[in-house]
Amino acid sequence: MTAVKFLPLLAALILSGCASRGLPPAPVEPAAPQADAPAPAAAAEPAAPPVSPAVVAEKQVIAAVDGENSIFFASAATDVDEAGEHKLRLHAARLKEDSKLRVRLVGYTDNQGSRSYNIALAERRVKAVYDLLRKFGVSSLQLRHTSVGGEMANKSCRSAECRNLMRRVELQYLD
Repeated sequence: MTAVKFLPLLAALILSGCASRGLPPAPVEPAAPQADAPAPAAAAEPAAPPVSPAVVAEKQVIAAVDGENSIFFASAATDVDEAGEHKLRLHAARLKEDSKLRVRLVGYTDNQGSRSYNIALAERRVKAVYDLLRKFGVSSLQLRHTSVGGEMANKSCRSAECRNLMRRVELQYLD
């Protein structure tokens, strides 16, 4: 007899399930936000592609170059261009104003070419800068020079931009 009591209930459930198959689902209203509920998370931004350590190292090398105190050269060149000459005139004026100032001229090259070639090239560049500073009236007592060639060129320099910055004579003011 207990089974007979549940039979009408079972039939009603089956019929209600069958009747709703062809109908679209009833719209569901979103629940009102509660005061204590956390705000929904914003859609996550796509992650930036990973940057290789070599690219990071090269950017650090580029950022470390002191453009104000450097005279740049074209590949394999030893002649100071017009922009470099202008910059050297400004340095010469500064050095002539203060005879106690000393400057070290450090010649660099990029990492292309043999060690001996790069050292010789760096020396010729330093000599060109030294000669112009002397021509502009700087005392030889204020000038020191050294050439490191490609010895100090960072192996991370792979781009043309980085190699262009390595081909320079840097004026390092001494205390």
